[in-house]
Amino acid sequence: MDATVLSFPAGTFTHSIGNALLFVLSNDGIDALKEMYRTLRPVGIAAVNSWAYMPNMEPIQVAAKTTRLARTPLPRQGMEK
Repeated sequence: MDATVLSFPAGTFTHSIGNALLFVLSNDGIDALKEMYRTLRPVGIAAVNSWAYMPNMEPIQVAAKTTRLARTPLPRQGMEK
């Protein structure tokens, strides 16, 4: 499911976990974080992790360029962002 457009109703979850997610999403993961917030119950907990530098980002970007349509945003570029 697209993390930036979740199909769950608002207030569905008590917990939402994003593991190694934000740095590969467009808009720096902001849209995914909004969806996490929207689908959490009022006292829900969100936990995410990310890295400033990933040594394997170059292969991820090569795969993205090879498999995605032209002009699709590339995954995040670590410390440059």
